[in-house]
Amino acid sequence: KAMGQNKIEIKLIAKLARRAQTFKKRIKGLFNKAYELSVLTKSKVAVVIVKEDGKLETYPSSNLTPIL
Repeated sequence: KAMGQNKIEIKLIAKLARRAQTFKKRIKGLFNKAYELSVLTKSKVAVVIVKEDGKLETYPSSNLTPIL
């Protein structure tokens, strides 16, 4: 297989710094997919993530901000 097409094993990343870096990268991709879904289907999309430290990360499309 070519680089980038290998499946990774889904398991907890032990090192906190590496886990935070992976979270930062993946959340951008997740929010981008939520945006694309809302545009392509003209639907309202909201993503709410509670991080391990209890803080929230949210992505609301269009006018869902007051609800969140």
